[in-house]
Amino acid sequence: MPDPEPVELSPRGTLWGWTTVTATPPGSLGEAPFGFGVVELPDGLRVITRLAGPVDDYEFGQPMHLGFVDLPGADNGDPVTTWEFHP
Repeated sequence: MPDPEPVELSPRGTLWGWTTVTATPPGSLGEAPFGFGVVELPDGLRVITRLAGPVDDYEFGQPMHLGFVDLPGADNGDPVTTWEFHP
């Protein structure tokens, strides 16, 4: 199998499905509740992702864009930056 090559993906997509995480799984960073869902990018790739803000007003097919969030760190307390999609 050849080595994988980096591919640039679109920072925009549409919301395909979502839920609210109300209890954090063991080892996860950050606090519940938070949104978690699937965003479909223009090329058809669906990304499973953290969602920004409360999900009460989300709608199927809603435009989304990539953003970043700092979560509380693990043992040393340094924040961890991760990505999430915003409406």
